[in-house]
Amino acid sequence: MEIPSLDRLGRIPLITVLQAALLVTGIDATRRLFTPKDDQGDTAALLRMVRLQENTGDLVPATQTISRAIRLSPTDARLHSELGLLRETQGDLTGAEAALQKAASLSATFLSRWTLANFYFRHGPKDQFDRWLQLAQARAQDQLPATFRLCEASSDNFAEASRRCIATDSTTRSSYAQYLLASGRIETALDLTTTSPGLSDTVLTDMCERGIQQGLFIKAFPVWTDLAKRHLVPPKEHVDALSNGDFEWRPSSIGFDWHIPRDRALSWAHDRHELALYLDGKQPENLNVLWQATPLNEHRIYKLTFEFRTEGIEHGAGPSWEVANPIRQAESRAFDSPTWAKESFSFQAAGPSKISLILSRRSGFSRPQGTIRLRSVYLQEAL
Repeated sequence: MEIPSLDRLGRIPLITVLQAALLVTGIDATRRLFTPKDDQGDTAALLRMVRLQENTGDLVPATQTISRAIRLSPTDARLHSELGLLRETQGDLTGAEAALQKAASLSATFLSRWTLANFYFRHGPKDQFDRWLQLAQARAQDQLPATFRLCEASSDNFAEASRRCIATDSTTRSSYAQYLLASGRIETALDLTTTSPGLSDTVLTDMCERGIQQGLFIKAFPVWTDLAKRHLVPPKEHVDALSNGDFEWRPSSIGFDWHIPRDRALSWAHDRHELALYLDGKQPENLNVLWQATPLNEHRIYKLTFEFRTEGIEHGAGPSWEVANPIRQAESRAFDSPTWAKESFSFQAAGPSKISLILSRRSGFSRPQGTIRLRSVYLQEAL
């Protein structure tokens, strides 16, 4: 992205330059960057005079007035910043840079660093812009999204810009991931995991969940793996395996774990290595009582094996497994057994899919009422 020069701006009031500089970030450009306190005596009076001179377009006298204020208070960073912005407006970029650098050396605040980063955004060089924007991020709190927007505006190559001028510490990178998720850029957020180790647990969980919702199973898988290494979620041994097939973990209804819908007619209990689903017979005619997303390989043949027991459900009215994605759907036969039994179900995958336990009201039966118990649900590629 070409950084605009002041040659195009001409001689315009300082406030207009500030508005142009900050417009891309969303920060209120009409707010005065530095507001003098009433008890600062002559310096405060000189600053008020500077404002009047700026408003009337008398920039040379304003520069002279701010220089007088600096002589009275040479360590006041806000005065040096004011001087730098005035010099920039008049086209004195060397003098402006020197004054803004002086302000940043006197005060390591977000505002002094942010002002200098904006200067380099407008005039370059790019490496100085990157440096001072990252330094501003180190002092930013609620202003972090503004720094992200400025970073993105600095280049037409979004990925290159984010690598270049987003600080690498975990706090800033986690905030950046949240910023991307909030703006709907789920895939870009998922890509951060390859360059930003140490993202927070909350951010990684949200990224994985949002990625699965968008069908980005393959990109969400490394995020889940990272969470599993932290012992926060059940492991997924390989990309097309099921998570928590032995029900060692209590189903969490997040990411690649088992999901159980909230329905008044459905309740459940978890014991180590076993899941029990209770139905009161008042559920909808078709209810997805349990499901898990998994990135299956297209055209491969898979076999789902599981152990089950049903209680109080009529023979022929039991649940069935369904494997579905937007291209193809496969469904097992209905199953039921008053004692523990083992079944398997083979199917051809059509790509990333949702594996669901479906309970439907079948012809000639009322809505099923009773208990479904499951254990040892595994998925493997058929030989």
